[in-house]
Amino acid sequence: MLEYLRKLYSQIDAGISFTFKYRGDCLAYNIIKGAQALIKYRPAVLLLAGVAVFLFFILSSYEHVWVLPEAFTHQAFALENGRSLTLEEVVRAFNFSVFECDGRASRPLSELFSIIDYKCRSYLWQWIPPHPSLSLTWIFSLFLSPVFLYKFLRNLKIDGNVALAAVALYLMNPAVLSYSVMLFRPGKAMTNFSIIFLLYWGSCLYRPFLQRDKGLVVDPGTGRVMALFACIFCSFFWDETALLVYPAMLVFFPRLFLRVRYLLIYLLLPIVLVPVYLVILPILSKILWHASGNNLLHFIQTSDVLVRPSFLDFLNHYYVNTKLLILDSLGIAPVHRASSWLNLLPIMAGQLALLLILFRVRDIDQRPRLARQFFRRLLFPLAGLFVLTLVHNALMAVLNGIWGLYWYGAYWAVFFVIFGALVLKSLKINRYLLTVAMMIVLFNLGNIFLQTNLVYKRLHYYPYSPQAIKYLFLDVVKRFDPGLEAQFSNKELRNSTLQYWQEEKRLIVHKKELPKELFFVDIEMHPGRYRLPNNFFEKYPLDNYYSWSALDQYRIDRSYLEQSNRVGNHP
Repeated sequence: MLEYLRKLYSQIDAGISFTFKYRGDCLAYNIIKGAQALIKYRPAVLLLAGVAVFLFFILSSYEHVWVLPEAFTHQAFALENGRSLTLEEVVRAFNFSVFECDGRASRPLSELFSIIDYKCRSYLWQWIPPHPSLSLTWIFSLFLSPVFLYKFLRNLKIDGNVALAAVALYLMNPAVLSYSVMLFRPGKAMTNFSIIFLLYWGSCLYRPFLQRDKGLVVDPGTGRVMALFACIFCSFFWDETALLVYPAMLVFFPRLFLRVRYLLIYLLLPIVLVPVYLVILPILSKILWHASGNNLLHFIQTSDVLVRPSFLDFLNHYYVNTKLLILDSLGIAPVHRASSWLNLLPIMAGQLALLLILFRVRDIDQRPRLARQFFRRLLFPLAGLFVLTLVHNALMAVLNGIWGLYWYGAYWAVFFVIFGALVLKSLKINRYLLTVAMMIVLFNLGNIFLQTNLVYKRLHYYPYSPQAIKYLFLDVVKRFDPGLEAQFSNKELRNSTLQYWQEEKRLIVHKKELPKELFFVDIEMHPGRYRLPNNFFEKYPLDNYYSWSALDQYRIDRSYLEQSNRVGNHP
């Protein structure tokens, strides 16, 4: 197979040389030869090209992208004062009773970014109808994160082709795709970007240690290190999962903390963070909004939506959650008899990856010294993945019990790709074989995600029953059920949006109501129309707050859905 590919490459190269006689003067020839050389030494660049095509396909289809119903309330609150951006928006970010479940006061940066994001989307409606999940987070999640992830992996001395394959695997991870196709809190996307960027920044400061003798202590500069520590501390206010970057710095860059003053300051960060989480942010929320700003301990102790499993339940959940994390990250999912032949490819991908690993291990076993070195290198990434499974299951133990990668497993994608790249670095698989195997895995990841996303969307709208999603992960709800289809097609949703927008521009009475999943269109086109009354959360308590019955009532009950000319001042 490899010999055939080499002969084919030689024939193509000869054909290009014959076609362009004037090599030095022909721009087209130089471009083609440059691309040819890139593919020869970095064939994984083809994976990134395929991922870009898939992202364009999925993000341009209204059938796959959507807005979480919970975001409607956030949009209404963010747009109460219109589209203009003022200093008051900073104050609004501290109204945790609107943005957070049970008023959890810990993510002010996420709330502020949400307000800016919704206002930018509302501003676009004056000229064009924005895409349902279009967000400023795309700049960070789809463009900057891959760039810094690649640079970080290269700083870890990982081969360029492996780094490109890892970036492609990251972009196709269901967790990353979930916050790209679903408009909700920006905290997950920004947390992943923060973790990647901070690790890259730390690797740049750590580079002098790699270039000197092990006995030397190198000081990268107090200003640079303090700036890094300050950014790490600020990242904790995007989402609590950003705390994972704290131990990651100690694990990846231990010699950066050989200076005692750096180590002491770094150890102070969580000590300072605790009173900010538990005292300062809740007090600010109560002072600014007279609203309930509960600290995390109160949230865990009193919330009715949290799961508190027994130890046996935790063990059972650990098995299911860990299986979901690993298999969904590798593009392997249960396949049923009713599934199409496309769903058989996950099995092929898993078998191919396993054969490649076994082949490499068998080859190394012939050389005991290299075998010991090989397994020592594998120990660190495998141990890291094991710790991550414990972290994920600890989070799920108080949130949903059983859940997959979608949304809540966003942080897993970052570290899974990093540790996976370290494993591939140790295996030293042929770059062409790696590209072929990864291509199948990426195809399966896309196929699995489309089906998973469809279930999520349906169970959040038709009817609203998100708690039933766990049956998807328990394999009670079949991902590839041929009877499971989208409620509305891409064409129907797009035409409904365009028609509504055009009728609003022409001041024409609407001929039909929007589908409930497009309710965001009316909110964003009319900033200030939908305002939350003071007693909204008394009328709609937490157990009904996210249900569609409450949202439908929120739309039609004029005593709780006040028009802009009848509303008073918000507290």
